[in-house]
Amino acid sequence: MLLLGGLTSLVPLRQNLLQDTPHQLTIFRTNGAIVIDGILNEQSWLKASSTGNLIVTDSLTKPQLATSAKVLWDSTNLYIAFECTDTDIVGRMTRRDDKLWEEEVIEIFFSPYSPEKFGYTEIEISPANTALDLYVREVRGFMPVALPYNAYTLNIRSATQLHGTINNSTDRDTSWTVEMALPLADIQPVNLPPIADGDKWRMNFYRIDRFPTKELSAWSPTLVNRFHVPARFGEVVFSMKRVGE
Repeated sequence: MLLLGGLTSLVPLRQNLLQDTPHQLTIFRTNGAIVIDGILNEQSWLKASSTGNLIVTDSLTKPQLATSAKVLWDSTNLYIAFECTDTDIVGRMTRRDDKLWEEEVIEIFFSPYSPEKFGYTEIEISPANTALDLYVREVRGFMPVALPYNAYTLNIRSATQLHGTINNSTDRDTSWTVEMALPLADIQPVNLPPIADGDKWRMNFYRIDRFPTKELSAWSPTLVNRFHVPARFGEVVFSMKRVGE
């Protein structure tokens, strides 16, 4: 997502927001196989830690349409799932690395290091299960600077399930889900040791919805009407415990 919402000025900060305390989510190892089909019916997903509902990223208010995310991991993959309430599901782009931020999409930004210093990975998935992945080297002003798309391609396995009809505004839809597996071999730097209990990665979860009105929501709100604010990423903490144990 190369730019969202234009060069929007900073909004007043809410007094009840703990600005210096990043959002934190402990993620557990899977307890059984995860089938990437967009159906979150495995016991591991049912027991996984949730972000809770995302909030509007600048106003810090409740979105019109609820979104939440869950994360699991094992020795091979990082698993991420989103559940998105949606009354009008839209996803017209079908090419890998298309400009998905111009449509409706969920997004994940993450880095095992400091994203402010070393950059971060960005992944987007649309309701049509179209994927975008890129590596943002830095943010200059409001503008993220990414590697060329063809220079960074992850082996993403993803699936979506739609509870409604895509690209048909004449009916009323209910929701859509995303499920993905990201190989640790692709996303964990080779100079880092294997993940250990208590390791922390910086991460944030987002959603863009455009119908009936445009809405940007986030797990750890950026406090502005755009997503590329790495200083506002939260933390995921890896646990060696199996989920539900």
